[in-house]
Amino acid sequence: MRPAYVILSFVALLMTACSGSQRAQSTAYSNARMLDGGKPQYAGGERVVQYTATLELKVKEADSANVQLRSIAEKHQGYVVSLGDRRSVIRVKQPELVAAVDEVSGLGKLQYKTFKGEDVTEQYVDLTARLDNARRARERYLQLLQQAENVQAALAVEKELERVNGEIEAFEGKLNKLTHLADMATITVELREREKLGPLGYVFVGLWKGARWLVVRGE
Repeated sequence: MRPAYVILSFVALLMTACSGSQRAQSTAYSNARMLDGGKPQYAGGERVVQYTATLELKVKEADSANVQLRSIAEKHQGYVVSLGDRRSVIRVKQPELVAAVDEVSGLGKLQYKTFKGEDVTEQYVDLTARLDNARRARERYLQLLQQAENVQAALAVEKELERVNGEIEAFEGKLNKLTHLADMATITVELREREKLGPLGYVFVGLWKGARWLVVRGE
């Protein structure tokens, strides 16, 4: 049997073993959830939750409100995602979400506000398992690469290494985004500028105030 064929066969067996290991970990996680009363948990025993808040404010000027939104984000160890005339988005440290929302509410006349928490623990556990499997596969491929007896076998292993490295980068990126959005709460602010009166509008407002004053005096 040729050495290249032996190595390629081993690569196929390795891929099958990694797939079986991943399924086993998923099954173990499902059983753990059932034993724990259906509450999803990861290795640290805590749930991974992404919190968001949405507000609608009537403000005098959107630009002025956006300046203050930037300050609120920085005050609560966060940053600006986007600022606009109609919608602005900031992120703050998750424990400071309520305090930050209270400050944002004071920037204008509050129309409504909502809070939402999305439990992403299961996604976190699944991605962590996939990442661990991919890293173990990479180590095995590196061992195979050292054992390759010819160029053809080495190229076959290197091709698999390239694929696994791509998977590892993708899993790491998704996991980093997942944990970042759990650490930083997102606040979306819908901005509605108050209607500005034209010259005639101010005249009518003045007449209405004068008429109201006369009525009050007459009483």
